[in-house]
Amino acid sequence: MGIAAWLISIFTGRFPKYLPHKYILLIGLALSVIATILLPFADAPNTYWRFGFTAFLIGSLGMMVVYANSSIAIFHYTPPSVAGTVGAVFNCALQLGSAVGLAAVSSITTSVDEKSHLEIPITEFPSRLHEISKGLWKQAYKGRAASYWFLLAILGVEALCVLVFFKVDLPNQSHHGSEEKTNDTKLDIENVGGTPKEKQT
Repeated sequence: MGIAAWLISIFTGRFPKYLPHKYILLIGLALSVIATILLPFADAPNTYWRFGFTAFLIGSLGMMVVYANSSIAIFHYTPPSVAGTVGAVFNCALQLGSAVGLAAVSSITTSVDEKSHLEIPITEFPSRLHEISKGLWKQAYKGRAASYWFLLAILGVEALCVLVFFKVDLPNQSHHGSEEKTNDTKLDIENVGGTPKEKQT
């Protein structure tokens, strides 16, 4: 998973040359959604390679695309005058989201697991693997599955927000800045009483 994320990080900075930032983020979120859908079904050792490993691999790729390009996309449309404030808010959101997200996932997992009455305690699973049935594996996995469904809902909301609120037709910042500079130059020439030829330029 780490190797896959590292490999995609080498190329993710080049994606904006070929696709708008909005669609890059949507692709990353789509991969993350696919991975999160697979995770609740990795409820037994024999399903790890089919669901667990595949989900972690696809999810690592998707989240690396989102993480690497989200800051690029934000600062691409941010005026230089407020870039510092936007960067501070973005980093604060990352830290706060990590803390709140981990707490919410842990709370959901714990609350669901407390309602499950297992014949064999989870702490004894490693030493009594031959006694664990498929139904018992599923029952012990209910808390984690519920937390993955919660993550899927969060990712769905994020993808919907990017799809609806992220506009790709905003003017380029450099082009906007050059227009302002040109207008200021024309205004200065008019104020000093420039010749008609200067005003035309």
